[in-house]
Amino acid sequence: MSIAKSLTDVVKLKGAVSSLVLRASKDLVCTNLWCEKVTGPCVCRLERTLQKIDVSGLKHLDLSGNRLTELPPSVRGLTALREIDLSDNDFASVPGELAGLSLACILEGNPCSPSPMPTKPESS
Repeated sequence: MSIAKSLTDVVKLKGAVSSLVLRASKDLVCTNLWCEKVTGPCVCRLERTLQKIDVSGLKHLDLSGNRLTELPPSVRGLTALREIDLSDNDFASVPGELAGLSLACILEGNPCSPSPMPTKPESS
C-alpha cells in the first residue's frame, strides 16, 4: 500500500493505496459542464473514482483546503478508513456520510467547527 496524491495516482496504483492526500487539489475542481458546480469545488470526480476503483485498504483521506460543502456518498463504503481530514473547507455541519464510521475526523476551519472561547482580560 502506498500514498496517492491525485486521483490519477489512485487509478495508476489500481486502488492499492492506504492514504489519499488531496489537500487543496485541482482534482476537486469541477470540470463537468453539466454540473451546477462547474469551475468550483466538487466531489463528482472523487465519487466516480471511488465507485470504479477498489480502495478497500484506504485508511487516511485528506480533503483539507478544498472549500468543499459535501462528501461523496461512496465515503460510507470506506470501512477501513480511520482518519479523514476535512479541515479548512466549508462544511456547515458534520457530513452525514460519516455516520456509522469509526474514525477520527478533523474539522478545524469549517463553519461547523466550534469557535475558540474568548479569553477574559485579567483584572488588575
